[in-house]
Amino acid sequence: MVARIQTQRSSSESQSMHRHQRLQWVVHVLALFLLSSVPAAGAGEELTGLEILKRTFDNLYDCDLKMSLEIELKDQSGGVSRRRANIARKRIRGHTHSIGRFLDPPWMRGTTMLMIDNADRSDDHFIYLPESKRTRRLTSVQGSDSFLGSDLWYEDLERRYPDEYDVVDLTSARKPEEATYLLRVRPTRESSAYDEIEFEIAKKDFYLLGTSYFRGDSKTPIRRITSSREHMVIQDGHRIPTQYVVRNDVRGTETVARFMRMEVNPELSDSLFRSVALEVGRKIPGLGRQKKKDKGM
Repeated sequence: MVARIQTQRSSSESQSMHRHQRLQWVVHVLALFLLSSVPAAGAGEELTGLEILKRTFDNLYDCDLKMSLEIELKDQSGGVSRRRANIARKRIRGHTHSIGRFLDPPWMRGTTMLMIDNADRSDDHFIYLPESKRTRRLTSVQGSDSFLGSDLWYEDLERRYPDEYDVVDLTSARKPEEATYLLRVRPTRESSAYDEIEFEIAKKDFYLLGTSYFRGDSKTPIRRITSSREHMVIQDGHRIPTQYVVRNDVRGTETVARFMRMEVNPELSDSLFRSVALEVGRKIPGLGRQKKKDKGM
């Protein structure tokens, strides 16, 4: 009898742990998804740091999307784990709505997340768990929390606005292939996980090439996110990365996000982004089960 009780308790604790991991990974995926679009803009203008930041952020969020996503995590020992999901995003009445449905690993399959952006307060998060057949509303988390040892933090999930930063420095630089802005900013809110951030932005189209995060007076970033033009496509006038690489030199770890089967400004019904759509298992149009051999566009 005691053995049976212990077995049941162990099973319950295991299920609880898996639910917690799913909550973290779903939000992790949507965070990456919100960073995935960079439409082109005019160049050659004399702009202030905040104006550059505004154009960059407007570019990042100024289109609807649907795509498949694969996340690859490399730990300190060289081990690799993967997550796969189908995702859609749409701007509805001034708010960005994002939905993600997990395909792999098996213990996350069918788990679905809905996130709604809010400029004046915390974003709204809802999650559907298949085993409970119900949708839950998630509460806020600490911005500096790491996702299961990955190189993304909760602060990365939130949509950015220029008025959340003070400009520290603005300089010009030139890579072998193009001219860039190096824009150093300091978050205005005390809860930020970073003391300063440096954005590397292409002058000709405001494509965000890299983001480095700093703490204290260190000149070495604790994390860097890159999105090179080598992994970029142009659709409907938008320049979109098909891969993000997140490196943490302090921990010696790396996270790679690959975006596949991407479509810009697709036809998406508003009803796809309601809680009832999560519960009935509604699929994102045009995105069946992703095959592992699919390549980025």
